[in-house]
Amino acid sequence: AFRGLSMVTKPTILDLLNEQHPDVPFMFSMFLSNDPDDEKHPSHLVFGSYDLEIVGPNATWHYTPVIKRGYGDFKYWTVKMSSMTVESRRNDQWDLCKSTCYAIVDSGTSGIAVPEDSYDDLISYVTDGLHCKGITCYYASESDFPDLVFFLSPDNEFPLLAEDYVSCSHWGECVIKFQVSSGSSYWILGDVFIEAYYTLFDVENMRIGFACDGECGGGNWHGQGGFIEVDGPPYWEQLVLLTASVCVVCATFYGMFTFFTGLYVRHQQRRSAGMIG
Repeated sequence: AFRGLSMVTKPTILDLLNEQHPDVPFMFSMFLSNDPDDEKHPSHLVFGSYDLEIVGPNATWHYTPVIKRGYGDFKYWTVKMSSMTVESRRNDQWDLCKSTCYAIVDSGTSGIAVPEDSYDDLISYVTDGLHCKGITCYYASESDFPDLVFFLSPDNEFPLLAEDYVSCSHWGECVIKFQVSSGSSYWILGDVFIEAYYTLFDVENMRIGFACDGECGGGNWHGQGGFIEVDGPPYWEQLVLLTASVCVVCATFYGMFTFFTGLYVRHQQRRSAGMIG
């Protein structure tokens, strides 16, 4: 949205819209639905307007200012993050941002991108006590994972529930929607966060608003999230099932072959005995 990041189109679409239609509020809102079949409230991007009724009758915006680090034009929707905690199931609390951190709100990032120096710690905290390999866990469900809380300037608290950032299959295979923010100290709040919180990008006032109906509580207001579909059993279980199926088929054919061979032999024996008699 900012000209500082635009490599091809200048002025940007937003700038052109503001120049040609100055009466339209200089903002845009983004709603990401977790249900691709939802025809009533499908995912959409609206320039110059928003609809808080999507969230609830008492929904309001919780604003955090956009900041610019360095010189030149604005490039990213960067906000200040004072803390980011993992709410442990053992009532422990881990803070991965004990001093000021910075986060970019970006719809071009699917999950939550974590700085390299914090990524391994976050994965360790989130998967504590579970059987996992990287961001994939086995024999688990969403309830086995802790909630996260993002504290954004000036005094906003935005919980991200386990079901907001984890997708699990009926087979107990779960995928955590984290990725490494390679070579960067910035956190990136991607589609996982925008799906949990209807988002307003207010260009005129240089702020971002996240909608909550009352107290902010993650994305449970519109059902379980899930940009990743985890269908079917894990690969090793598929191999086991395939091997077992082949064994059953072979055993069935072997049993039928043995049975009919026995019948044939007995028939031949009776026939031979009759001929001798």
